[in-house]
Amino acid sequence: MLVFKNFINLSLEEKKEILRQRNSSDVAKFCLKKYISLDEHLNFIESLKNDKTKLYMLVLKEEEMLGVISFSEIKEQEAFFGLYKISKEKMGTLLMQAMLDKGFKDLKLKNIKARVLKQNTKAIKLYEKFGFKTVAEEKEYLIIECKTGGGD
Repeated sequence: MLVFKNFINLSLEEKKEILRQRNSSDVAKFCLKKYISLDEHLNFIESLKNDKTKLYMLVLKEEEMLGVISFSEIKEQEAFFGLYKISKEKMGTLLMQAMLDKGFKDLKLKNIKARVLKQNTKAIKLYEKFGFKTVAEEKEYLIIECKTGGGD
């Protein structure tokens, strides 16, 4: 069974481990900001306590950190998501399903979007597999979305 732990409830060690994983080259190369300092990370997590437009969660299975899923710009049944895996290959599918369940069922969202680097073809294929469609294009990013019921 998966456990979702809100960032605001993490121990200092968990926060540091998430930061270490987030700043790893495998993850950072696909992020808007390539490096985050410990102070920035801790301040960001502290700011989440009073920000109802963001929700960041560590996903665990039997005490093992699997990854992070996040929702931002939450408003009127819509939000942007982000995710990255911490452990094993093939975790993307599990994290995507967890994110969609959390977004559509628990948060009652009707529309989930993401900004994804055009060069991140692996993620784009995964998102498309789950019914996401490209709805806009920016210089370096695609805007993709999935509505309740998958796709249209």
